[in-house]
Order: sequence, then C-alpha cells, then structure tokens
Amino acid sequence: NSPTIELFRNNGAVNYPYTLDGVGEITRSSATQNNGLDHYYFFYDWNVKESNCVSLRTPVVAIVEDCSTGLDEVDGTPAVSTFLTTSGNLEVKLHNLKGNYSVSILNALGQVVFMKNITINSAKQNETFSIDPLSKGLYYVKVYNSTDNYTTKIVK
Repeated sequence: NSPTIELFRNNGAVNYPYTLDGVGEITRSSATQNNGLDHYYFFYDWNVKESNCVSLRTPVVAIVEDCSTGLDEVDGTPAVSTFLTTSGNLEVKLHNLKGNYSVSILNALGQVVFMKNITINSAKQNETFSIDPLSKGLYYVKVYNSTDNYTTKIVK
C-alpha cells in the first residue's frame, strides 16, 4: 500500500516568501487571484537537501607517461608492442632490435592489407603508420626479417 500524495491549498495566513534553509524559497503560488500571493499550494511532506558536493572545484593537471615497465630495455630482450593512438594511427614500439625489418598488417583472414619496410637504428624506436583506410576489425601486425618474427594483435 503506497502512501498518497496530498496537495493542500491554503488561502488564509499565507506569508510569502517561504525560505528553505538557504537552498531556495517559494515566492508565490500559481493561483491567478492576487498574483498568487494569497494562496499557498503545498506538499506538506517536502524533504529539501543541499547538493552532496559543496567544495570548490580545483583544476588538476595529469601527466601521462609511457606506461611500459621498461624491463625489456634493461635486460636487452628484443620486444615489439603495438597500440592505436588517440588519432587512430598504429604505433609500433621496437625495443632492442637493429637492422632492416618489414612491417605487415594482416586482416583476420591472413591477407596482407598494409606493408612497409623500415630500418631500426636505435635500441628504442617507435614507428607510426596511418591505418585510416582499414575497416574496423581484428588485425595482426607482423614485424619480421630473415631471422626474427614478431606478431601482435590490434582491434580497430
């Protein structure tokens, strides 16, 4: 059994404005007589609550750095990692590799949809590729040469 909502109308001893503890006030009713100042329509069981967050807002500056552990750089283990940038490009991070490599992107059927040859000159090198023409889906990124072969997955 749910409680009923009762709306009462007072037309005697009306005393506007009714202040709600600094949160707001009722200044008149919707009655048409005397601009609503001599009638008071009121739910007699109002609960008024201030906002939960009353503190001042303070600007915060976030500094986002490379989230990789760097362990592959310390122990000299070759590593390839891939991710999509916020602009939708493919970023390939190459650690502890040197020489000439091919970078291929294969679709889920294994078909090559992109290929580029690169030269890696430093222990830590990043390559960025535009993959705008590729449809959304699962892709494999292969970084390889005659002796090494690294494969990662991306979802565009």
